[in-house]
Amino acid sequence: MTRIVGLGERCCGCAACAAICPVSCISMKADDLGFPYPSVDLDRCVSCLRCEDVCPALSSNVAAGAGHALWAKAADRELLLESSSGGVFGLLAKQVFNDGGIVYGAAFTQSFDAVRHVRVGDPSCLNELLRSKYVQSNLTIDLYRSMREDLAAGNRVLVSGTPCQIKGVKRYLELMKAPVGNLLLAEIICHGVPSPMLWRQWIRLRSEVAQKRIISVNFRSKRIDWENFSVEYSFEDGTTESSLHEDDWFMKAFLCNASIRSSCFACPAKCSSGSDVTLGDYWGVDRTLPSLDRSDGVSAVLTNTDKGQQALNDLQFVIESGPASFADIAAGNSALVRSVEPYAKRTAFLDDARRASDMSVLVKRWDFRRGALERIVAKIKKTVAKNQKTL
Repeated sequence: MTRIVGLGERCCGCAACAAICPVSCISMKADDLGFPYPSVDLDRCVSCLRCEDVCPALSSNVAAGAGHALWAKAADRELLLESSSGGVFGLLAKQVFNDGGIVYGAAFTQSFDAVRHVRVGDPSCLNELLRSKYVQSNLTIDLYRSMREDLAAGNRVLVSGTPCQIKGVKRYLELMKAPVGNLLLAEIICHGVPSPMLWRQWIRLRSEVAQKRIISVNFRSKRIDWENFSVEYSFEDGTTESSLHEDDWFMKAFLCNASIRSSCFACPAKCSSGSDVTLGDYWGVDRTLPSLDRSDGVSAVLTNTDKGQQALNDLQFVIESGPASFADIAAGNSALVRSVEPYAKRTAFLDDARRASDMSVLVKRWDFRRGALERIVAKIKKTVAKNQKTL
């Protein structure tokens, strides 16, 4: 019997096992929190164990490259404002599009109640791949096969995702003997992936309370500035509601580690996904580069391979950048090097979430309210940020 059957909460939901199965006996099924897990039809299994070979949780770690660390931000201010941090992913994607290539990344569904990976070959559709989406993205079997076909056709391909997704994609393409010379893998610095079920219920509640349909979500609005980002919900009548990220209920549940997937507490791909490039926010850049204008965002970038370094070199005329250190980036991004700790009452919260028939009751019962000192500090930061924006 394949170990995939007994993987349990170690599974990260990347679907690489289902994609590589030669007899299609593995399918991905969502649990009651919306997280995908493999379901194996043992009567059809031929015990080839390719699912074990491809699994990020069961396969050996890929040593991270020595690489280079740098800060960077797009020279194009419009792209910078449309991006979560410094706009480097958007620049990499444009570079691939300019070569006639294909980009795979996370996008909201049309109803904005779920996130899935999509294949994009049209530069005009780049915007749907920009910005962070704090919900686990559904990566399908068809997309894995599409990546392989694109590479076989000689297309340049950029794939972005969480470290576990990137590790699954890399292993799948290697085991399927895909030509990877034109492949660029970009992982994000990942805190963890929140429950798709909770997001679906939360977005539905926001729409019901407002009594109008949500047509856009931005988890990382820079309306104040990058460091004090807001969550914005846009409605069909042209109105927008926003709040600082530490005041949005869904974000509070995420950031305190109450709603994220169990495997995220022992991530199988930290610094070992095999990515060419690692991208994230350069939190703490004010300490290392106090004179740098960071109001619209700054990216932390690690180039882990020669291919990744070349991709960044090719952007030299469209970015502002400079040297950084791995230690400085990790100081503001602990999730780069270690898994987060679960919320103390996570089990009780998730049990309650599974049973809840009324989302508004769950929100009132679990407000993840910060202590008095935290609220005072946050209020001061907000006031200072607004004053700086005005100046």
